Amino acid sequence: MFSVTGLLSNTKAASAQMVSRQPRKRYASGAALISTALLSTGLLGITTAPVSAQGYGYGYGYEQQWWKPVKPKRQKAKGDKRPDKAAKTDVAISDKPAEGPLVLVVSLRNQRVTVYDASGVVAVSPISSGRVGNPTPMGVYSILEKQKIHYSNLYDSAPMPNMQRITWSGVALHAGVLPGYPASHGCIRLPHSFSQRLYNMTKTGAKVIVTRDDAPVQAFSHQELFTAYPVPADQAAGAAPSGSSNNKVADASGRTVAAPATSTGLITAAAAETSSQAVSTAGVTPYRMKWLAEMVRRSQSLTEAQAAKAEAEAKIERTAQILEIALADLKAARAEAQALAQDIKKTEATRNATEKELDTFAKAMLSGPALTEPQALTSASREEALDSKLTGLTATLASQAEQVASLDANVVAATELAQSAEMERKASLKGAGEATSALKAAQDLVDEAKRREAKRSAPVAIFISRQTKKLYVRQGYLPILEAPVEIAEPDKPMGTHVFTAHTVSPKDGSVNWSVVSVQTGPALPDDRSNDKKRKIDAAKDVPKPMAETAALQTPAAALDRITIPTDVRDQIADVLKPGSSLIVSDYGTSNETGLFTDFIVSLR
Repeated sequence: MFSVTGLLSNTKAASAQMVSRQPRKRYASGAALISTALLSTGLLGITTAPVSAQGYGYGYGYEQQWWKPVKPKRQKAKGDKRPDKAAKTDVAISDKPAEGPLVLVVSLRNQRVTVYDASGVVAVSPISSGRVGNPTPMGVYSILEKQKIHYSNLYDSAPMPNMQRITWSGVALHAGVLPGYPASHGCIRLPHSFSQRLYNMTKTGAKVIVTRDDAPVQAFSHQELFTAYPVPADQAAGAAPSGSSNNKVADASGRTVAAPATSTGLITAAAAETSSQAVSTAGVTPYRMKWLAEMVRRSQSLTEAQAAKAEAEAKIERTAQILEIALADLKAARAEAQALAQDIKKTEATRNATEKELDTFAKAMLSGPALTEPQALTSASREEALDSKLTGLTATLASQAEQVASLDANVVAATELAQSAEMERKASLKGAGEATSALKAAQDLVDEAKRREAKRSAPVAIFISRQTKKLYVRQGYLPILEAPVEIAEPDKPMGTHVFTAHTVSPKDGSVNWSVVSVQTGPALPDDRSNDKKRKIDAAKDVPKPMAETAALQTPAAALDRITIPTDVRDQIADVLKPGSSLIVSDYGTSNETGLFTDFIVSLR
């Protein structure tokens, strides 16, 4: 490990070399010149950088800039042997290749970025962060995307060489002008040569911590930190190197990009047909064995859900056919009953007419003159015919009345059958809906398992929030676990601590961790909405932690207060690898956390 001071002492770069000197521009009036001079020297008490220095700053120092920032000379205290030129303005990069995952710490107060690997500091460089009104937000980030040549979609397609994005809302590290103070629109500008070197050193997923003050990254061990399952000897030799990361990731805008490599796939359909005991246990960790069995169960559940959906659809078809037949029978029964009712009406009309005719004939016979014998025989024959007809019509009406009851019973039975068939059809439709929902749920579980398997080779990101009292796990930007945890003294702060797994021993699963810590200060006053106070530099407007809570905000003290369920530890141990991270914080996740990100935590 080498020191920051050693690196800085070996470099010859100075802050004056980062400020371009252009011919002085002429002002329209003497008053403007005087006021500008006063502003530049700070005599008016305004520290805002001049307009020319507050441009986009995405070039390489070619912008016209008529003046050089004048810094007040520091009065040395007695016995102070520090040099007048601050070492933080120098760039220093180790010649030794970086080892394992990198951690970048950006200090807004010191306008400096320090890069750490497993052995310590590997690079230091000045920066230019967000200016007043567009401050760089403090927080815990990771590199989400890298582009050698990139143009801003927020600021007139300004060039952003060697861009390394840390939020999808527009904050990134990139090459730009460094005037010696915060001057960007929120991004972190780097010297161009350093941005090239840093671009080649980092991989997506590397942690970037933006803080007010420098926060050193130190080796750290604790009994509560996660460990990994040992790798079996027969697999260690042929295993792919862990922690490998693809520099191209999915963009939140939906662009097509390369996907990370996978180490294993989901259980195939053929394997799903076998029992979970049929899965080979050679070299499989206990939790991995449970997960393999769970994948088999999910595949079987999906098959069963598909069969249930097919049966529900077949039942819909059967009940629809039954309903169709029942409705046809009901229609025929009603038609027959209606036809009989019409026949009865006709029979009754004929019978009434016959009765009337017979009655009229009888009256005529009684009131008329005496009939001759031939006339008497004719009249008798007619009377007999009418009487016989009336008798027959009466019998027909009686028979039809008996048929009405039978046909009415048929209509009732057909109606009940149709209603029953309709109920069956509705029940089958409901069952089909439930089967569809069950099938979707089973398919979602299988798809989620496939996504997890596809991301299995990626490091895991773990986040424990005192605010929510929960533990969250992401792998390959995919949420895979959320579980409650117990936190002792939950009303007291414990700070924000970012742990990084640098190496994992294949023999015993032990992990070499590092940590960078940022303590939580007291809550800010409610009157910060005042315009004047809002303009205070955010990097200097964060109160320091209270002395009585500082002891609770060490990494060890924070871990001692957290109790994590054993099954959660087992699941994490199964996938833990170099490059994995653990964030413990008083806060919850930022609203920047989402699709294609690890956990982003704001440091208020």
